[in-house]
Amino acid sequence: MSNSLLQITDRDRTALARMAVAAQSTRNQAMRAEIVLACTEVSVAEAARRAGVSFRTAMRWKRRFQEDGLAGLDDAQRSGRPRYPQEVMHAIVTTSLLEPPAGKWTTRSIAETTGISQTTVSRIRRQTFPPARPGDAPMLADQSALLAFVHIDPHRRILGFYAPAETRGAHRRRRAPSTSVTDPLETVLCAALAGEKGTHRLAPTEATTTLFRRAIDGTPTDRSMTLFLDFTPDTAAERWLSRNPRIDVVVVSHDLWLAQLHPLADNIDTRQLPELLEVQRLIHSWYRQPEGPFTWSRIVPIFGSLTQTVTREEGSLPTQAAVVRGLYESMADGTLHAGGKIAERKLATRVQLPRSAVADALKQLADEGLINQDDSGRSWIPTPTERDVSETYTARAFLGTTLIRRLAASDEPLPHRLDALHDEVVRHATEGTSLITGFIDLDLQDELARAAHMPRTEAMFVRLTLQVRLFVTTMGVNYEYPKDDIVDSGRQLLDAIHAHDVDAAIAAWRSKVDHAAHYMLEQLAGRTLRAERRPTQ
Repeated sequence: MSNSLLQITDRDRTALARMAVAAQSTRNQAMRAEIVLACTEVSVAEAARRAGVSFRTAMRWKRRFQEDGLAGLDDAQRSGRPRYPQEVMHAIVTTSLLEPPAGKWTTRSIAETTGISQTTVSRIRRQTFPPARPGDAPMLADQSALLAFVHIDPHRRILGFYAPAETRGAHRRRRAPSTSVTDPLETVLCAALAGEKGTHRLAPTEATTTLFRRAIDGTPTDRSMTLFLDFTPDTAAERWLSRNPRIDVVVVSHDLWLAQLHPLADNIDTRQLPELLEVQRLIHSWYRQPEGPFTWSRIVPIFGSLTQTVTREEGSLPTQAAVVRGLYESMADGTLHAGGKIAERKLATRVQLPRSAVADALKQLADEGLINQDDSGRSWIPTPTERDVSETYTARAFLGTTLIRRLAASDEPLPHRLDALHDEVVRHATEGTSLITGFIDLDLQDELARAAHMPRTEAMFVRLTLQVRLFVTTMGVNYEYPKDDIVDSGRQLLDAIHAHDVDAAIAAWRSKVDHAAHYMLEQLAGRTLRAERRPTQ
């Protein structure tokens, strides 16, 4: 008899158990999930008896699951006339993918834009985005989450979440209302509807396993991560997931995808609102002409040069590079901030190094001016000032001029990896990811320093690059001027070096650094002015 039992994976078992009890599931869906689960333990006849249905009904849902997975348990489309025409519902829901006429979309502005009555708009939105009810569980690994990954193509939608860093007193802090994050999160969920617009141009180009790897690339290794999917992973993806136990997968049927809005919004860390608004802006831009799938990742590649040259001292490279990376990860996920004390024990756990090794590395970083440290050995993240930014760029301009002169005067061709890095700059600038564009451009500058074969000058230059990354991460300001100018200035610099035109190369470098310094100082000055104008409590 055991041979006739239904065989399913552990992940499918977990997903079925959730479907059977989730408030978002219809009564029929919950019953079907219970039938399939029962078929893994008893015969179909017994499963039918337990569920109070006929043998034929139980067999039908067992076969549907075997053929189509979880999606096979969804309610079939009714043959009768829907309450509202599909085009009406689509027009209302997809307004979130368009730029609002003013501020944010309201039922009134949606009605005016679509020509549909405000009453109908309100009713359809309530049906499409039902409020979260007590007991609704978005099934996130943690109940306060950060959106970390988004992928949209015609056949696959993936949302990735992981937990933010724990901060002192977090358990006592009252959560802010979720209404602020609901608007951009609605746009993220509704991007799934873009598959109906020019589907041939959105054809998927990457395997599901590749997308899963991209989703977790760079995420903190000490956090669990939840991937929301509207499809059942293929066999290769299932094998990959089995080797990555910290990744939890939740399969949401296409019909219930938009209904996740309020349950998810209630569990999103509201401190991520600026990032969510940026994702919303990128989706608006992409939806106007969706050439290819939409993919966004929260993890910015700011560590490209950290493992290459942090210090040239023998034996110190791996430890110091790991500690620096740990500091940047801590600042990126909110564990550390400007003026914050560095907890050696937590940092050692993050980078998986002995605490004594971390203490030695922090002392070296303090000696190099990257962090502050007092006489008792306590370390903290410095708060950048305009003077710090000015001095750093002055030094980078001087050292960079020496390196660029050496490169342009040399008869040796530039390594191919430099043009490849610039192609990455162009790609991210085209996709609209300004922050990533800037950080890859910093990687390009560090690679230019390495190509000059001047180890001492290179080491000093790369340390200054780390300082710039520190400014960006702690203060939340962009290091560069607009991304189109990043592309143009980088191309001019590389072309001048390729042509061995020393004067043009030096001029291009100085112009690039001057623009970057002025742009960053303007942002820093603006932040200071706004802080001074802010009324005191």
